[in-house]
Amino acid sequence: MNLTRHYLNVTEDFQNTWNLKWQRFKYNYWKFYKKQCAVCGYEKKIELHHIEPRHLFPEKALEEKNMIPLCKDCHFHIGHWNNFKEYNKNIIKIERAINKVAGVKNG
Repeated sequence: MNLTRHYLNVTEDFQNTWNLKWQRFKYNYWKFYKKQCAVCGYEKKIELHHIEPRHLFPEKALEEKNMIPLCKDCHFHIGHWNNFKEYNKNIIKIERAINKVAGVKNG
């Protein structure tokens, strides 16, 4: 298991600006991608997960290739190893391994 501890500490001004950019990004993202968990296939309560956290990698915060759609449960359990202060550096490898076992082709 590859756990990485991280903390988010942002100012209110940054948060307000970020929220607007993030809402626009998500709106555009969902125009082109299906709202389905990349790990379990669930199609409800889908969240966009930053593979590399935005506060550690701000240059990747709004990049499509740094996103993976996850249901709320997979986001917490697999994306953050049951603790939102952690992040899973190997989320893509795990997603591909699970889908390989399930017989799902990766794009």
